[in-house]
Amino acid sequence: MAPIASTAAALCFLLLLAATVSNAALANSSSNSSSHSNAAAASCPDQPVNLAALSSSSSAPPTTCRVLIVGGGAAGMFSAYTLRELGSGVCVVERKTVWGGKLQSLSAGNSTDTDSPDNAGIGTAGLWIHGEQTDVRCLANQLNVTLEESHDDTLINARGQWTRGGAEGLLTTQNGSYTAPAFNLTDMDGDTDDLQDRMWEFLLGMKATNPLTGATPSPHPAKSCASYRSMGHYINTTLGLEAYAFLIADMPEPGNLQFPVDVCAWIQSEIDERTIRSKITTQFIAHGGWHGIIERAGAVAAAAGVRFFLDSPIACISSIAGNATAASALHVTAADGTTSNRNSSYQFVATGPGGVSGRVFIAEHLIFASGPLDVRKLGGNVGRRLAAAPEAASIRPVEVAVYDAFYPQRFWEDYMVHRYGNMPVRTDANCLVFSEFPGHTYFRVKNATRPVYATDLRCIAFWRQLHAASGMPGIRNYVQSSLQGLFPLQEVPAPYLDTFVVHADGWHLMDYGASQRNVSIASIYSWAASPLGDHANLCLAGEAYYGISYGWTAGAWRTAAHCIKQRFAGVLSGAALAAVEYVSSGCNGRARFPNEIVLPRNASMPGLNPATGKVLPTVE
Repeated sequence: MAPIASTAAALCFLLLLAATVSNAALANSSSNSSSHSNAAAASCPDQPVNLAALSSSSSAPPTTCRVLIVGGGAAGMFSAYTLRELGSGVCVVERKTVWGGKLQSLSAGNSTDTDSPDNAGIGTAGLWIHGEQTDVRCLANQLNVTLEESHDDTLINARGQWTRGGAEGLLTTQNGSYTAPAFNLTDMDGDTDDLQDRMWEFLLGMKATNPLTGATPSPHPAKSCASYRSMGHYINTTLGLEAYAFLIADMPEPGNLQFPVDVCAWIQSEIDERTIRSKITTQFIAHGGWHGIIERAGAVAAAAGVRFFLDSPIACISSIAGNATAASALHVTAADGTTSNRNSSYQFVATGPGGVSGRVFIAEHLIFASGPLDVRKLGGNVGRRLAAAPEAASIRPVEVAVYDAFYPQRFWEDYMVHRYGNMPVRTDANCLVFSEFPGHTYFRVKNATRPVYATDLRCIAFWRQLHAASGMPGIRNYVQSSLQGLFPLQEVPAPYLDTFVVHADGWHLMDYGASQRNVSIASIYSWAASPLGDHANLCLAGEAYYGISYGWTAGAWRTAAHCIKQRFAGVLSGAALAAVEYVSSGCNGRARFPNEIVLPRNASMPGLNPATGKVLPTVE
């Protein structure tokens, strides 16, 4: 693939994206797409739309597109990038006034070069690309986005005690080392492997013996997965409250155990994820965050002529009545280089909250690149069909609170083991829940951190209430006080730049009851590629339809690629389709890419216990 073209279109797009996050607090985030509200959907036509009537009912001529992409987040931008050979025939519409959806970045410098450490853009949602996601690494390489390799050096604080590497150090086992144990659990199955791993393997049905009792129940508790409303309910019932407290203390996303979810699907997803995690030996941080990748993809698409429309909510998606007759009656020259009165292939009408009286897009193909929260709000005869699908009702969005901050000094460095590693801190002492202190060369210049990443239900409510009552000063003061409690031997300064956001749909899980509706992870993935059947030019793309939460934004690429391979085989050239396959293959299975920086691992740091100032051993 060619590097980013140095054109006016690309430059304009980059300038728009550079202004997407201010230095003030971010407002509460919803979803990426252009969808609006249920009230707006009520004004949508319930029947197919006759194009001939649009000229008299709409305030302006409709915008015509060969492909309309609804949603300017990761999936929408990846779709536009992949379809760029269609040029101005591709339209991308976004409800918000910024691109990127929830994948924004907070930058500390004045540089517009996301690759510069003076920029140090840290993401306000997902941060990492996992090593096994070679397709995304291949895509980042094509887009000239620099990736820095990273290894985690995890600290866990639970019940007032610290351990490094894993929660096993907080257990009292038959050879326990704590006189005042953080957790009172004893393994009884005679196995010497990590007790935490054995507990999960039993819960997932991968092992028959309960490691805490030595019993081998029949039938296995996992066989009754459909009877539990959440993973927490399942764990409490199967292993007990103390085991649940221990397992959740080690989870960066504890909300995953608290929400009502389809436990059968969760178990299957976790088994799949364990297989993926076993292949991960490293992870990468993108310079400029995920937003930097989206920015580059959008710039390449813009340089190819793809049209972008901000502040363009879509509330209604309808089919077209009598394509050939209606199209010939609509004498409007299309902006995509075709003449609409010769085009009998239009299938979809997409409008805003005002229905056909407002802005109207008509398209041959449509990619709805946003999540189920937006699907459920859609009106129009096509939108209502999507909204009523059991698959759309079977996906649960997960809320996450995120606080990013830049500090005048690196008060956390004495507690790291590797200078260039990433130090995650998981704690039950406050609602920080999961903090990250990156040591990458890109972040070190500006001391970029993520002190808060919380999905815990109680903490989500706390952060919302605190922000509503005290705004950013209240958020900032609470975080500073909480960090001081975790690092009592240091003076924790106030940040010089910070931002806070609550994402309504940070990622997605299978909702409770999905299995009873015969909906599975695999069926959602297939449904998204052809939700109206094989003969309709419509598909959905986004992380929500990938099903495995460990995919994160990689799921946006994979569903977009799946959609395009399924629905655009007769539209794109063979070379363009081969390019999609090339990225999906990880650039033909490459292990390393030219844009990746491998940081040294021999740069040792003190690795102290934050509470005592003494060396804290790593749990193997």
